[in-house]
Amino acid sequence: MERESDIAPRSLTGRVQRSAAGVALVAGGVAAVVVVGLMVNFWNLRVVNPLESPELAVLERALADQPGNEQLRTRIREMDLQIRAQYLQRQRRADFGGALLLAVVIVALAALKLAIRRPVRVRVASAGSVAPRSEPNVVSMRRALAAHGGLLLVGFVALAFAMPGGARRVGSQDGSAPNAQETEGAHGEPSWPCFRGPGGLGVALDADQYAYPVSWDVKTGANVRWKTRLELAGKSSAVVWGDRVMCSGADGARRVVYCLDAATGEVIWERRVDREHPFARREPKPVEVTADTGHAASTPATDGRHVFVVFANGDLAAYDVEGAFVWGRALGQPENDYGHASSLLVYGARVIVQLDQAHERDRRSTLLALDARAGETAWRVERPVSASWTSPIVIGPEEAPTLVTAAAPWVIAYDPASGRERWRSATVTGELAPSPCFDDRSGLVFVASPWERLVALDPTGSGQLTDSHVRWAAQDDVPDIASPVAFDGFVYSLTTGGAMSCVRAENGEAVWRQEFDLVFHASPVCAGDRVYATGTDGTTIVVRAGERFEAVGRGAVGEPVDATPAFSRGRIYIRADDHLFCIAEAGGQP
Repeated sequence: MERESDIAPRSLTGRVQRSAAGVALVAGGVAAVVVVGLMVNFWNLRVVNPLESPELAVLERALADQPGNEQLRTRIREMDLQIRAQYLQRQRRADFGGALLLAVVIVALAALKLAIRRPVRVRVASAGSVAPRSEPNVVSMRRALAAHGGLLLVGFVALAFAMPGGARRVGSQDGSAPNAQETEGAHGEPSWPCFRGPGGLGVALDADQYAYPVSWDVKTGANVRWKTRLELAGKSSAVVWGDRVMCSGADGARRVVYCLDAATGEVIWERRVDREHPFARREPKPVEVTADTGHAASTPATDGRHVFVVFANGDLAAYDVEGAFVWGRALGQPENDYGHASSLLVYGARVIVQLDQAHERDRRSTLLALDARAGETAWRVERPVSASWTSPIVIGPEEAPTLVTAAAPWVIAYDPASGRERWRSATVTGELAPSPCFDDRSGLVFVASPWERLVALDPTGSGQLTDSHVRWAAQDDVPDIASPVAFDGFVYSLTTGGAMSCVRAENGEAVWRQEFDLVFHASPVCAGDRVYATGTDGTTIVVRAGERFEAVGRGAVGEPVDATPAFSRGRIYIRADDHLFCIAEAGGQP
């Protein structure tokens, strides 16, 4: 007679279960060790902040008192790079530890499943009845392994917390203005850190120290210091800090940041943002943009220690000036008919990101301030505006700076440290591409509604400004793509139709107007007593600033140009479709 029995035979199955139990126990022990290591590393990254070095702070304070001490500056730079290297090493350690813990957990869980499998029922012949029973060690083994499984679950939860995220709070958390402690000791001296230079205002502040050329020709090589071919095109401008020039390029599949030697044009490094880092978005299909905008229309920004880049799909990345990845954020693709083009701005310890998108009623537009060293959100405000292609500017004295933005229907001013709104004015309409500008002499802000009017605003109010804060409005030769520039009591504007005009900043009175057989997309730049205007065919017109129109020079690079030139220490950097050009007087600043 045959019957069923639960008795587990001492067979190959039993030996496999015991071996699996041993594997699970060993894997659990390894997991426990890895968890401890990850938590220690987690503590070092999150609490014992490696970038807040007391020694470095002491040296930076000393440099603030001795700004000419080159030996001290070099020491700070070396220490800063060493500290950052230690921080990045801990990040890599967390990456490896997290991957190891995940692998060990998978092995342990698989072994557990095999070890606690129920005994196989077998048919045996018997003359009498035998009660079912388990092998003596199975029940206790199940209990022990269940407890061990709980330990693995705790380890898996620890993995979620210990794995590095897209950003960490590792830097200074205040939004103060740049000072010696923030910028001294960085790679070189500040020069042209963002779109349209310092503050985003389109004025070369060092024009009284360096002579900028008024003519050049790539065919003859006259005043062309160097040109460097860049594989990927970009409508974005170059940014400059000391001896480094940085720019971006992209197409539907690739997103790249370049760093070049300012003196020679040699490419020091280039990085594929889309390939190297897991934060980068993998789009199921290419982002749709227009040819006039492209995938790299937003100009990068730099604080001298890092370069920050953003692309049409919303990927934002930070590298140090030696090319090491620091942090990244996937902000999401902005809903924008032409492609995202607003440029980044660095103010103090903050990276300002203007993300205007969709329609005003959708409430999807935002303004972000990210920690420059870690990428975490310092503050975020919603903006009741429609999509725009404008970039923010910073105006006012250092002790009371104001961040000014423009997108239909509002011009809105914020405190750059906190994001608190200071005032707003409903003075713009339509699809805005020109960014605001500011004139120190008159103290007015100027904003353009394409093809409609150029408005002068008094920025000294608070809350919702009334019409009394509109000093004047002009309807002739209103810029439609290029941003106006204001300097020394005058406002200069360009139109895509080729008109260049000058009005008085205090009252909008027309001073002069000149037409050229050019199309202007790049914004004009003031350098001393000259205004530089670059057309899309690569031709730059140089005119005298002030009361009377006077053409003083002309240059050509022989390639299409949409990007606004960068000015630094007597050199002009022009980002064309295929090359980056450096224009400088022969025998000038090396």
